[in-house]
Amino acid sequence: MVKLVSSSVVVKVPHTEPGIRRQLEVEAEVYERLGSHPNITKFLAFKEGKIYLEKLRCTLRQRLLDIQIAGMHPPADLVLLWATQIAQAFKHIHSRGIFQVDIATWSMLVDWYDNVKLSDFAGSSIDGSEPTMCASHHAEHPQCMSIRPSIHSELFAIGSALYEIETFQEPYHDKDFSEIESLFTAEQYPETGGLILSEIIRKCWLRQYESADEMLRDINQIQMQMETATPTTAEKIITEEANSASEL
Repeated sequence: MVKLVSSSVVVKVPHTEPGIRRQLEVEAEVYERLGSHPNITKFLAFKEGKIYLEKLRCTLRQRLLDIQIAGMHPPADLVLLWATQIAQAFKHIHSRGIFQVDIATWSMLVDWYDNVKLSDFAGSSIDGSEPTMCASHHAEHPQCMSIRPSIHSELFAIGSALYEIETFQEPYHDKDFSEIESLFTAEQYPETGGLILSEIIRKCWLRQYESADEMLRDINQIQMQMETATPTTAEKIITEEANSASEL
């Protein structure tokens, strides 16, 4: 349970069940190990079994819903920003021996400047420990289950989150567990043609990345290609001025 402490601080309070209390202890241990990172929710303190964190705007899922309700779509630069920040965050947590496991847009937060920060590490695996939560069936391949977390299981789930960022929907959102399991086992995935992150999403699903850093390099490559193909504002002004001069 998350409660508001002030305009800048929230506190996670445990339920009465012993298992939930242990999950908060694990989460606090994860935050302490991760330290400060621009794409990890800022950890403030762990006192009397409660976790104090910075207050952010909302979950990434809620932000996507707000954009959808407004009849809009995330612009390309925002899609690439979020993908970059997610990849950077997972590169960091994996380097610290952490698997988040329950990876989804509801466990990612955004601030008031639309920066993404990972949150909710209660079910995480530390140094190979058994996680106490698992990924959604929309974000888990039967051959790399999140109950035995690995780089491939993490990146598969990240691919599903990136798909949701561009489509507003989880993969196979309209199918039940058994249908999704059969499709994923047969390596059949939703169509990604036309998406900015199409190839990256598919490589995540097909377990073709061996690290978040590899994914990050591909994202950076797409970003550079788009910047090269799209004139900057200054370039547009210079071109327009040149065209005007030639018409005189």
